[in-house]
Amino acid sequence: MEKIRSDIMGPQHDDIKYLKQDNIGVVISRGLTATYETKPKNPIEFFAKWLLNFRETERSAENRTAQNKTVIQLKKDHDEAEKAKQAEIDRKAAEAEEEKKREQAFWDKLQTSEDLNDNLTELCCHISERVKATGVYIGCLEKNRQPVAEDADENAHIADDAPLVLKFKHATPDHEEYMVGAILPGDKGISHELFKPAEGEEEPPAEEEDGEAKQADADAGDILKTYQHKFVKEVVREKKIHYWKVPRLGCFMAIPLVYKSCLNETSLDKALEDYIEILKKLEVQDKEKAEFMEEQEEKKEEKLKAGEKWVPEKRDWEEIKPEPFLTNDS
Repeated sequence: MEKIRSDIMGPQHDDIKYLKQDNIGVVISRGLTATYETKPKNPIEFFAKWLLNFRETERSAENRTAQNKTVIQLKKDHDEAEKAKQAEIDRKAAEAEEEKKREQAFWDKLQTSEDLNDNLTELCCHISERVKATGVYIGCLEKNRQPVAEDADENAHIADDAPLVLKFKHATPDHEEYMVGAILPGDKGISHELFKPAEGEEEPPAEEEDGEAKQADADAGDILKTYQHKFVKEVVREKKIHYWKVPRLGCFMAIPLVYKSCLNETSLDKALEDYIEILKKLEVQDKEKAEFMEEQEEKKEEKLKAGEKWVPEKRDWEEIKPEPFLTNDS
């Protein structure tokens, strides 16, 4: 259409192009149409007011459009923020549930463990995860071993007068390489202080019963007051700290790990004695049961021959079972 008009009327003047823009020609056309339809007494004043009112109407429409866009965007942002917040809550809840399952599985495994020594490496990892420790390792307080000859007996490597050392046997995976097998002499570090009797400490003043109970309740949740330990807040400020490698910033805590165990010679000897005693008691009881059954058979025959009703006698037998294993602190 534009090409046909151009062929007939020739090229369009720039002023005409300018006036034909939507925000000029279309607006003027609409204003003139409104003036014609209204037919006011003062058409110029009417047309001028219409243009002013049109601009205000357009501005209001533009503002409403902008506000609507803002509201839509704010709502969208709010919905996305709420979704992200809920996703974070769900993620933390899932992590907490997973951590709870891992902890329960850990304690369940300890309850069914035949030898807690087999779970000490897992304990290192569990502690490290729970307290966010850089490294956790467990050592055993034992006498330092001495060289032995080839024909020596099995205990020759242990000297009665040998000094006690801490030999580390378990550690978190990133510390195993240089900690497992390491030996801490008694004159190094501060861990050995856990096993020394306190010297020069005065007895605390006696308190009234109510005061003692209140203090016990106040201290119940504070591990630093209820468990024996050695705690160093800043290791670089403690001269006694022993460094296995280069010094590092951080804190250090040592606690004695004491648990009941029956894996020792005394417990084994006691278990063997108990087992032999159980066998003897079972033998005596089996003999008594056999005699009782034989006696019952004789009485049954007598009753049946006499034409009387036979009612078997009941007898409760003692349950013979071994005593619990003898345990001591390990």
